[in-house]
Amino acid sequence: MTAPILLHRQLWDLIPWVVNGSADAAERQALEEHLPQCADCREEYAFQTRLHAGIAVEAPDAPESDAQAGLRRLFARIDASADADAFQTAVSNATQPRRFRLGSRGLIAAVVVQAVGLALFAALLLQRERAGAHYETLTSTPAQASHATIRLVPAPTLTLAELQTILVAEKLQIVESNASGSIYGLAPGADAPAVATAQTIEHLRRQPGILLAEPIASPAAR
Repeated sequence: MTAPILLHRQLWDLIPWVVNGSADAAERQALEEHLPQCADCREEYAFQTRLHAGIAVEAPDAPESDAQAGLRRLFARIDASADADAFQTAVSNATQPRRFRLGSRGLIAAVVVQAVGLALFAALLLQRERAGAHYETLTSTPAQASHATIRLVPAPTLTLAELQTILVAEKLQIVESNASGSIYGLAPGADAPAVATAQTIEHLRRQPGILLAEPIASPAAR
């Protein structure tokens, strides 16, 4: 296996751990540097991010259901197993051939896939019952807020000042955010010219510190 393929495989395996916050700083930085160069990893990162965001959605005033409690215990066991297995990957030396511990990771991944399915099913039921959104608006007048057209995931290392500079340059505003403030919904500002969303997304993807930028379907199309 050549060094580039080996590095790609190692970073691909890191994606779930970076998304759920289990990866260390060196692993996260290595993945952030790799994403702009690899469409496959960007697509997988976007998928994992959406799944993680769906699992993280909780109703603050709703009691935890048996399914949610069981899911929480399941993830606790997965985390414990991951800690016991302990990553031996040194991302800084990723070009050197090494054996992967694919057996235990494969088992963990299979359990995660099942857990994600249960979580998404529970989230859909919760949506139907509460008719709630996955994002809470940040504006003072949510009823009049613009609909988000772009989903943005900045790197944790991106400062608020740097993010604001990017938004001002692209004439965008934050209209939605998840509870942890790690995923934003963006809409054109009041003074923004008529620019295609795809063009704006391409500009965002070229910015350092942006892990994900993708279009959001309009409410009528959902």
